[in-house]
Amino acid sequence: MQPNDDPGRFQNEVLRAAGILADDELRAVLETAARIGVLSGDEVLVSYTSLFLAMLQGEDKTSRWLAAGMGERKLEPAPIYRQRRIEPKLIASIRERSRPGVPFDAGNVAQVQQSRGAPSRDPVSISARTVLEQAAGIARECGRRPGGTICVRHVLAAYLFR
Repeated sequence: MQPNDDPGRFQNEVLRAAGILADDELRAVLETAARIGVLSGDEVLVSYTSLFLAMLQGEDKTSRWLAAGMGERKLEPAPIYRQRRIEPKLIASIRERSRPGVPFDAGNVAQVQQSRGAPSRDPVSISARTVLEQAAGIARECGRRPGGTICVRHVLAAYLFR
């Protein structure tokens, strides 16, 4: 893992493990998802659920559209929050702390290392990896060159259409 004072310590590990390049907005979502994974005691940094919850809290255009659309349709994410054993206010706080220049709380590093076990354990769940791989495929279908960056909109499209 990277030094504790690196604000992007988890997103970089996730990007390497998933084998993708992400734009800045997706990098912020991935960092939030990883921090959700740590604080909810997940076995991986980024899971299918933590990635979705991070998008609900994102500040990018696609994340705001997702949150607004769910609100308009009265689709409450409360069951997802309960399943993660985490409160919506805490996720919003995580998002605030995931900003550039804000280091991750040192007390949580031991927690993630303990919950993940051996250092070789994959930081991305199989389901989250599948979503990210599908997002990369969607990006290519939309004209991105192979190996190009993917965006939050590609990830959401993978959730909705794949």
